[in-house]
Amino acid sequence: MNPATASWEAQIDERVNLAKLCLRTGSFTAIHVLLAHDVLAETDHAKTLQRTNLGPAGGRSASNVANEIDAINIGAVTAGQTNYDGFSKKIEGLKDTAPDEDAWEKIVDAAAADAKKKADQTIDDAAQKAKGVIQKLPPDARLPAANVFKSGLDKVMGFFQSVYNGINTVINAIANFIRGVWDKLKAAAQAVADAAKSAIQWIGGIFGFAAFDATWPSHYSAKTVNREFALVLDDLSQQGFEVDDFSMQKTNKGWVVRTAVNSPSGHKDGPDVFWNQSISAKTSAVPAGMAW
Repeated sequence: MNPATASWEAQIDERVNLAKLCLRTGSFTAIHVLLAHDVLAETDHAKTLQRTNLGPAGGRSASNVANEIDAINIGAVTAGQTNYDGFSKKIEGLKDTAPDEDAWEKIVDAAAADAKKKADQTIDDAAQKAKGVIQKLPPDARLPAANVFKSGLDKVMGFFQSVYNGINTVINAIANFIRGVWDKLKAAAQAVADAAKSAIQWIGGIFGFAAFDATWPSHYSAKTVNREFALVLDDLSQQGFEVDDFSMQKTNKGWVVRTAVNSPSGHKDGPDVFWNQSISAKTSAVPAGMAW
């Protein structure tokens, strides 16, 4: 297929297939080549989209469409971070069982396979959401919008390389776990968390989306956490902030809710100020700022 002449949908499918191939093989060189090409060519797909006449397009501007597509890619990073946390938590649970190398290898291998499967599904889900947005645009705007998604997906895959590396680090550390040495599990989780934060800031831009989380007490019910967080979403929305889909997971520290917030123009303070204020004023949670 010639990328220059293929339909916008075919180009998205090709990039998704490449991303999933990277996850299967562990080789992310092709993604790094694409990222380097955009940097060296000073390519700005969002600006190209902004030069496109969207016509009615549901009353949305090109900037809004680009932000919506960015939010889809950021959502993929958020989902990937949550899924990796689930993988890491499952392995940490081995501490409560008697050391058994064969049994633990089977558990780790099964958890790793499930984590990689979820990564594949996350990429597919992001592509389907992006296609849904792009399909509603005028024909001339669809390819530029697809390029915004593909460029963001390349950055998402930079994050998923850290997920892949983290999974392999854990697989190769089973002998350490048997001896009661768990530092590599914690280090791998931190590396993935750092990569998530970097990817979200890269996709959203320095003054775009930023990653945040907050922790509720573990004895709270999921319903209570959802109800309180809804107050935060409403508060931020009223102040003009755009909030990406959030994820919620119960950990040994409590209920952790993660999301990404985009600053509207005209705000003197960054989203971190409003996030901390809103969490403190509206909920029982502890804001963690940009703690990923």
